[in-house]
Amino acid sequence: VTGYRPRTTIRHSKGEYSNASTEGATVEGARVERTFTGWEHKNRSYSLSTGGYLDYDAFSLDYQLSYNDANMLEPDWFTAKFVQDGVDLEYDLSRELGPELTVLQDGGDLDDPSLFENTFISRTRWELGDKNWTIATNVKIPFQFMRIKSLLKTGFKLKGLDFFESFDTTFIDQYDGSFTLADVVGTYSNPDILGGLYDHGPFPSTEASRDFVDENFSQFSENVTRSREESDPPTFDTRQDIYAGYGMLYLQKNDLRLIAGLRYEQTELDYNANELVMDENGEYISTTALSGSSSYGNLFPGIHGRYDMGKFSFVGSWSNTINRPDFNDVVPFRNINRESQSIRSGNPDLKPTLYTNYDFSIYYKLNGGKDVLSMELFYYTVEDIGYYGISIVEEGPYKGYEYGTHLNGPSGDVYGLRLIWSQSIGDWFSFTEGLSLNAQYRYQESETQYPGRPDMTMTMPS
Repeated sequence: VTGYRPRTTIRHSKGEYSNASTEGATVEGARVERTFTGWEHKNRSYSLSTGGYLDYDAFSLDYQLSYNDANMLEPDWFTAKFVQDGVDLEYDLSRELGPELTVLQDGGDLDDPSLFENTFISRTRWELGDKNWTIATNVKIPFQFMRIKSLLKTGFKLKGLDFFESFDTTFIDQYDGSFTLADVVGTYSNPDILGGLYDHGPFPSTEASRDFVDENFSQFSENVTRSREESDPPTFDTRQDIYAGYGMLYLQKNDLRLIAGLRYEQTELDYNANELVMDENGEYISTTALSGSSSYGNLFPGIHGRYDMGKFSFVGSWSNTINRPDFNDVVPFRNINRESQSIRSGNPDLKPTLYTNYDFSIYYKLNGGKDVLSMELFYYTVEDIGYYGISIVEEGPYKGYEYGTHLNGPSGDVYGLRLIWSQSIGDWFSFTEGLSLNAQYRYQESETQYPGRPDMTMTMPS
């Protein structure tokens, strides 16, 4: 798969304004940027799985084995920017679909590719891979206890996940000579944006741009700092292993059913990443390899009960669950974007979010049990809420940049109700046998407090 993404940007902030009003303005010395990205995409994935079921008089057993492998490669993600400075133009805000732009006489020419000078080129080989495997088995042992129908179920699951992301970027921002859009202009044209209100104008050809760089590479100067910024911090690999085992007891006496269970999960995480070493001026010195690991175990008890009384059924449960962060979010990678002055980073101290769940439901059977009307009440307590936080870097080479990473917040509460109606429509028309109409209403509230805002109660992120 190949791709091509052109973009025209007019930066009025680079010029001087005059005749500014709510209807428009004149801008002298604006900047017009033509940026494009061209790429090839290669994707491969396969999976294998098997399983089985064994049934004996005293017990039954099932098992599952699965393996998945996926790989994505962008061999040459090519990005270039061409700029024309000193453009004088007027823009009119009276048009509903967007401002109308008019270049003033002798104020530049947006259709002349020779007036757009190259300011940088970035070439990246980007690859990521994801492998995961699972081994699981369950054993069921039925028995009688004091004339109570009983079942003991136990099992374990092993799950491994390997993930890596690799960037190899060359960033060049100087050319010994003149390099304009005219040297690599292509045939791309799109004069029909918003019904013809805008035109991208001339754009480079991906193939011609690559050929020009390859043939004249000795005349380009690499920006080593930018190359290392875009290659090393976002390159990492990680492995996560999860070991889980459980035991569950099922009891049934007439119309009463109870299930009590206990599950234990152990999570092991190892990662390798890179850290840039910069001088006080923000210039690259070296790259340091980082390795780390984390380990945590969790115990999850739970009880579930159901009592049937004629047309009514009452169901209640108490359970504990976990939501692990994406394992690539806990690796200390960094994506640095100088154009937007922003940094996105992983957080190796990120913890999983833990839930304690309380549920109570009432079911009412309609139409002999074919249709059901139910009301469900729920209440959850949440620990170590995960959210994406943004702050401003206060010192160092990236002072003033926005810094974003996943963080853990304090505890929180979620409560609400669900109303559910399930209506069989097989009695209405013979050809709809087996179909049903379902409607659901959900009301939910959540409350928590975030760091830095101790006096404010806010909703939890979804």
